[in-house]
Amino acid sequence: MLKSLKISHFALKLFNFSRSLSTSKLENKSLLSIQGNLAAEFLQGLITNDMKSIKRPQSFMYSYVLNIKGRIVTDAFIYHLDEHQSMEPRYLIELDNQCAPYVASYLAKHNIRRKVKINTDESISVWVVMPPHNAPLSSLSDRQSWLPLKLDHSGGPDAQQNLRFYAFDPRGIPGWSGRILLRSGIEASLVFTGAKCEYHTLSSYNHVRWRLGLPEGSDELLQGKTLPLESNGDLSGAVSFSKGCYVGQELTARTRFTGVVRRRYLPVQLSPVDKSQVLLMKPDDRIDLSQSTVFSDAFDAGSDSGKSTRPVGWLRAVDYVTRKSSETLEGLALLRLSETAAHQSELRVLLSSCWYHVKPSVPNWWPNDIAPELPRNVM
Repeated sequence: MLKSLKISHFALKLFNFSRSLSTSKLENKSLLSIQGNLAAEFLQGLITNDMKSIKRPQSFMYSYVLNIKGRIVTDAFIYHLDEHQSMEPRYLIELDNQCAPYVASYLAKHNIRRKVKINTDESISVWVVMPPHNAPLSSLSDRQSWLPLKLDHSGGPDAQQNLRFYAFDPRGIPGWSGRILLRSGIEASLVFTGAKCEYHTLSSYNHVRWRLGLPEGSDELLQGKTLPLESNGDLSGAVSFSKGCYVGQELTARTRFTGVVRRRYLPVQLSPVDKSQVLLMKPDDRIDLSQSTVFSDAFDAGSDSGKSTRPVGWLRAVDYVTRKSSETLEGLALLRLSETAAHQSELRVLLSSCWYHVKPSVPNWWPNDIAPELPRNVM
């Protein structure tokens, strides 16, 4: 659980200095509003995290919604906003645009006797804030480094009305990014008036998130096929193991009890097997990953020799990255840990008729006992 940052008049006067922030509106996100006196109880039975952790207004958490088989329907940030005291409690669910209609229908099926009101909220937009280019990745962990407002007599209340919520992302290392909820139509630069705001693309956010081993959205967490612990939900704080029963809990609890998670999403780098080949992707290209299976040379992928072609895993995200003047492909792959460790120098995947080497790594913030044979990815 992560509580939002309180805006202090005194602190704002003390720390009114030049700062730089990198911001982006998450156009790929939608918000569902869940409102009613029983809203917390309703969500408690449908999500993997514990609603008690955001009991106080102006707090949020990361979680999953599962189907009855224990597979992920969607991942979500759940916000408890500070509404007027006379209003019923209200929570916002941030989720991928692509799955929002299905999730709204899924929640409605569980809304027996209309306990809560479920609606799409288009009055608020979702933004992400990150450290500026070349700044330390965790620089937002200093709370004073991204105070958003200058509260003076020149319209401070309007600015506060535009800003509905802001806090650190609870996943991964502290301070790598923050979530912001703004009134629709408002730019982040109008709220973070004490900082120089530069804009970054969604790809920039994704690149950092992938290196931290944090899958997100329906393109990466395939609906009805992905398990919470394989998605690193135990590491990102998306799953509570003490909250009690919820839809799809049994498989997750059993996996936790055995202590064995055989597959996980890992950061990967790709390079052409044929060194004479240039990278086929360009920035912001989209590629169909539905058949992007990761094989080991030991399994003789794609041959007709009768050898086993059991996959080591599946590429779930990839993008073109320029880092230190060099070009590479980076992304996320769901990999079998034992096979990956045994054949880590032999992994390959076919993309656009070109074979690529797949180099996996483990985020440095993960516990040391997870895939200790693989190299650590130091951010």
